[in-house]
Amino acid sequence: MKYGIKRMEMGVFPLKNGTIKIRVYGFATPRDEGTVTAEMNDASAAARGFVKKRTIIRAIAKLHYALQKKE
Repeated sequence: MKYGIKRMEMGVFPLKNGTIKIRVYGFATPRDEGTVTAEMNDASAAARGFVKKRTIIRAIAKLHYALQKKE
C-alpha cells in the first residue's frame, strides 16, 4: 500500500441490551499503528496498538469496564 492511504473497517453487533459498534482505523501494513473505537449506547472506549486483533480485544475490554462502571 502507498503511504497516506488509511484503511477503515466497521463492525456492528446487535445484542439484547443494545448495539456494539466497532470502528478500526489504520493497520494498512503489518507495521502500521491503528486505532479501534468501540461504542455501545452512551459508552465508548478507544485503544491504539500495532496488532489488530489484540487492539480490538483491548477496546472491547475497556468498553466492558466503562459499562460496568456506569451501573
